[in-house]
Amino acid sequence: LDTPAEHPFTPLPLLRLADGPAGVRLNAQHPAAGQVTALPAPIGLAAAWDPALARRYGDLIGAEMVATGHTILLGPAVDTVRTPLAGRTFESFGEDPLLQARLVVAEIDAVQAHGVQVCLKHYLVNNQETQRSTIDVQVDERTLQEIYLPAYAAAIQQAGVASVMASYNRLRGLYACEQPHLLTAILREQLGFRGWVMSDFMATQSTAASANAGLDYELGPRWWGDKLLAAVQQGDVALEQLDEMVRRILRPLVGITDAAQPGADVVT
Repeated sequence: LDTPAEHPFTPLPLLRLADGPAGVRLNAQHPAAGQVTALPAPIGLAAAWDPALARRYGDLIGAEMVATGHTILLGPAVDTVRTPLAGRTFESFGEDPLLQARLVVAEIDAVQAHGVQVCLKHYLVNNQETQRSTIDVQVDERTLQEIYLPAYAAAIQQAGVASVMASYNRLRGLYACEQPHLLTAILREQLGFRGWVMSDFMATQSTAASANAGLDYELGPRWWGDKLLAAVQQGDVALEQLDEMVRRILRPLVGITDAAQPGADVVT
């Protein structure tokens, strides 16, 4: 489209996602496969009790994200360790909420200083691999606030984390990707998060319910796409809700990649 000189059009950067909590993970077909650093497991980093080391860890990940052409890091993981047998325990910073918070702020600051968005995961009460897509976690509000949320609160309020990944499991009967208490009441209203929420891969279980609860992006095509368009056309998802979902994605996309401060409110 032709645009007036006084309103130049700047293309938005592409969303290029890469795992991971233990360093940039590339598939075998990527041109840089075999050339990125295999970092020690984050649980080992946590054992050092050293935020300065976590900052160096994040600085390396951020640099290699840029070098490999990626813009969104799917990590770090701050899953509270409840059992050493959990399949993702090695990707986390352990069982202590204060230690998790101190380390994750340092790592996020370092990664996002490179113009790379961090997607913090897995939100929330993701503690086991067995039945991880169906388990219904029953946890009281005090435990939720004092054990599971401090790392997310620190990441949002101190590090300006760009994105959060909603997990597979259910909480009190509702899947995390469509749980308004998690995605709206806590994340947006209590913690003041203004970035965006993506689902874990193929973790959405609904169309309108997830969009209305506070999910902004479906990772892996399942319930959105044409179904979301139809939900908007039918009035099941308000157009204003869709607009706000777009704003949430644009805020860090524009702010961080333009070297603004993490969490900068570029798009209001």
